[in-house]
Amino acid sequence: MQRFALLLALALAAPAAADPVRYTLDGRHSNVRFSYDYGGLAAQVVAMHGPSAELTFDADDPAAIRLVAEVPVTGVSTGLPNFDTKFASAEYFDAAKAPQVRFTSRSVRRLGEGRYAVDGVLALRGIEQPVTLTATLGGQDAEAIGFSGRFTVKRSAFGLGMYTESIGDEVTVDINAIFKRASG
Repeated sequence: MQRFALLLALALAAPAAADPVRYTLDGRHSNVRFSYDYGGLAAQVVAMHGPSAELTFDADDPAAIRLVAEVPVTGVSTGLPNFDTKFASAEYFDAAKAPQVRFTSRSVRRLGEGRYAVDGVLALRGIEQPVTLTATLGGQDAEAIGFSGRFTVKRSAFGLGMYTESIGDEVTVDINAIFKRASG
């Protein structure tokens, strides 16, 4: 879900170009993970599979950068199939009513060499909240760019405040993404 924000951040450090360049996420070589505190004992890490994203990048004009990224709620993988099914249920992510977690960028700011703040909206369970993703350029060539990124949200802001006596409310989303130049 928060992988959306990371995808945007990754797109920000694309190679310089005179005109906007369109990219698509290479989902096979990208990953999104979220983690949360479990009873003060250890961080629980959960993978999200099946991300997709479209990016328009203009190295000369960060204000022109656009990113829309999605990950299916059914792509949650805890390593425990019964718990994965529970995450998709109405009690948690409610895949029947909101099958995708979506990030849409609103603005981008340069933070320094190869680092960006990507402000956007995260939609989860039909609830939209502002999110700022911090992204770092990993590398680039004529056909692809890669980023790593991170943002933090509160579960309770998305109607997921249950079990806060044993599970932390703060969720950290880590994204590693590769975007390929779109043809045409």
